[in-house]
Amino acid sequence: MIAIGDYGEFPVSRRSTWAPLALNLCLVLLLASPAYATISGSAGLDTTNYVSTAQSSKGVDFSNLRADVLAETTSKTIRARAQAEFMLGLTKNSTTTGEAPEIYIGMNPETFPVQLSLGRKLMPWNVLDNEWGLGIWQPRFRWDVLHPEEVGMMGAFLEAQSEFVQGAIFITPFFVPDRGVPIDASNGNIRSSSPWMITPPNNVFFRGQSIPIAYDLRVPPVEDVVMNGGWSTNLRVGHKSGRGPWVSTSFSRKPVNQLLLGFFGKMSIDANAPADVVDPIQAKLYPRILYHELKSFDMGYSHKRVNLWASALWEHPIRDETPATWNTQEITNSEAYGFGVRWAAVGELDKRGMEFSLGYLRQVGGDAPSQGPPELNVSNFESRYPFKSTLRFGYETPVNLIMQPISRGHFWEKLRWKMNLTYDFIAEGSIVSTELDYRPSQKWIIRAGVDILSSSNPDANTSSASDLINRYVANDAIYGRVGYVF
Repeated sequence: MIAIGDYGEFPVSRRSTWAPLALNLCLVLLLASPAYATISGSAGLDTTNYVSTAQSSKGVDFSNLRADVLAETTSKTIRARAQAEFMLGLTKNSTTTGEAPEIYIGMNPETFPVQLSLGRKLMPWNVLDNEWGLGIWQPRFRWDVLHPEEVGMMGAFLEAQSEFVQGAIFITPFFVPDRGVPIDASNGNIRSSSPWMITPPNNVFFRGQSIPIAYDLRVPPVEDVVMNGGWSTNLRVGHKSGRGPWVSTSFSRKPVNQLLLGFFGKMSIDANAPADVVDPIQAKLYPRILYHELKSFDMGYSHKRVNLWASALWEHPIRDETPATWNTQEITNSEAYGFGVRWAAVGELDKRGMEFSLGYLRQVGGDAPSQGPPELNVSNFESRYPFKSTLRFGYETPVNLIMQPISRGHFWEKLRWKMNLTYDFIAEGSIVSTELDYRPSQKWIIRAGVDILSSSNPDANTSSASDLINRYVANDAIYGRVGYVF
């Protein structure tokens, strides 16, 4: 399944699933080397309830059995890794799916100063793209649009490192775009049970008359999507341990991770037909693959208790050729800038102490008006850029550190609270996410959280909204998980 338009999925092949591939590779990696191998992960029940979705025709309760697996094997010469997740739908609205963010085998950097790796691998091409989940450089798994998961590009990675200089070259004949929510394109309609899919309009007004639309999604052959190559390069100056000051720059030419749409509508008007009898517009939707050129510059400082960074990302899309009769989704040059800081008030970063974070993103350009015959323009495309001018504050801590002395005891020491506050000054909207994480033992995890979206923008929850917050402002959610850790 591959994401398009509003970044839902359409089936390019019934065999194109990551689940069996990831499972098989996990087994291969564990058997590949007798020197050192590990497998870890979790399995449990996930449930999400969208408490205020305005789209009453869509289901609001989603439950899945979920398993996350990480398999790694290392020898003197080889290092391999497979990270996969599988979800089995339990309700009529849930869908069975899977993803493999990383799945590669390569040379051990402890032995070789220059390493070749093959497969799908997450790389630090650009901090801004990584931190904000933009999906400009690396694709995403957007099953939950509010919490996208970054996944690696697939191909060959050549990496070299010394103590203070590191570099990487990536080249591939393959392209794996964003994956989003499932859609059903049949009988002239486009539907989805997910609240993260805004379906296109069912009619259009022409000369004062409402005319129905019958959609025909022209799904391309899988090879026409996958066989689109690209390359990326990265140069980093700083200690290879990641500590201390560092600078990094990257360049790339590759396909855009989101498939854009071309739309051709054919309208037949019978002058002798009654005024209330109108044939539907025959609308054909064509997924399009565009290329773009990327460049970025990052700098920062990292210590065990503080991490600072500043980043810039420039994008130049390369327009494809389309018939003049099409309406086409358009993008243009984009610039993004940002900074961030993480600080451990108690303990060290990533050691489950008390942490604060603050970040800002400014994105300019990128979106452009759709082109084509104006009378048949029914586009309501989602922006490829989820945020425009956005401030984010984060906080996480063990509960016993903030509720002393009343929180003394075994229970409070194992309860962790996380909170993120996001405000977009241009969209005039906010996201509040908070989560409680309880681990009664090393083998069990219980998690509950809430996402609340709000906006004062008059376009909120209308077809005119294209940014993430205003487009999905009705999707407040309560979620939970009970899982076994192995």
